This record gives sequence, C-alpha cells and structure tokens, in this order.
Amino acid sequence: MQAVSVTPEPFTALIRRHQAGLWRYLRALGASPDEAEEVVQDVFVAVHSRFDPSAVGAGLLRRLARDRLIDRLRSERRRTASLLRYAQELDWTDADDESDGGPWLDALRTCLSQLDAQARSILDEFYARGRSREEIAARRGLQEGSVKSRLHRIRQALRRCVERRIQGDE
Repeated sequence: MQAVSVTPEPFTALIRRHQAGLWRYLRALGASPDEAEEVVQDVFVAVHSRFDPSAVGAGLLRRLARDRLIDRLRSERRRTASLLRYAQELDWTDADDESDGGPWLDALRTCLSQLDAQARSILDEFYARGRSREEIAARRGLQEGSVKSRLHRIRQALRRCVERRIQGDE
C-alpha cells in the first residue's frame, strides 16, 4: 500500500505558515497573550473572507494585525506600548514576505539599546508614558520645537539603524 500525500487547503496552509510568527509579532508590539490570540483569529477571519489565500503574504498579515491591534487599543482607550509606536514609524510592510518579523524586531531592540540615555528617556516619555511634546519640553526646560526635532532625529536614526541591520551592514 502506498502512502497518500494530502496537501492542505490553501487557507489552512496559510494559517500553519504564519500563525506563530504573527502571534509573536503582536506580542512584541505589546499585546497580551490573549489579545494576540484574538487579533490573530480576527486577521485570519478577515483574510478568509476578503483575500485569495495564495496571494497573502506575511507583510499583509502583519499590516492587518497591527491595524487591528491599534483599533483594539484605541477602543479600550489604552496607551499603545512603546514598541508598537516605534514599529509604526518603520515600514514593516517591505520586509521579506516570508519573514515573521523576527529579524526586524531583533534589529529594533538592538538599535533601541544603542541609543544614549537622553534619547531613550525622551522616547520613553513620549511613547511609553504618553506625554506630549509640550509636557516633555516643560519638564526639560526646552522649546517644544526642540523636542519635536529631537524625536524626529531619533526616529530617523532608529530607522537607519534597523535598515542597516536588516541589510546585513552591521
């Protein structure tokens, strides 16, 4: 008797290929395990009803998951976690379509750890603590425009650092 190879349906194969990576991506963005699980399920339901599974890649799934997580956080009136906000500044949608985002997250963590204490402190105040530029400026004795410029330069530096690491230049 010869063994029969069964090919899973395209949608089932899509879930098997991307579910774990998508869940890890959401956890890295600050979702609780339960939130990540629910968002992953929501994403696959949306994909099933709107897309051809053979045409769906990791980039689209991450984009849908991130958007759904942001919507959930907004509806619960919670502040987004700092990595979620940093990730929004990066263009994850251009990542290798078969990647689960792990290399991008690793690069982002490394780049964040290389920032000087002042830059990390400003990012923490703005993103993790949700303080406005005006509040940060007042606390530090700076002009609001100065804080805005510093945040812009820090985000640009993070973007360049992550891109260099992903391209293997570091």
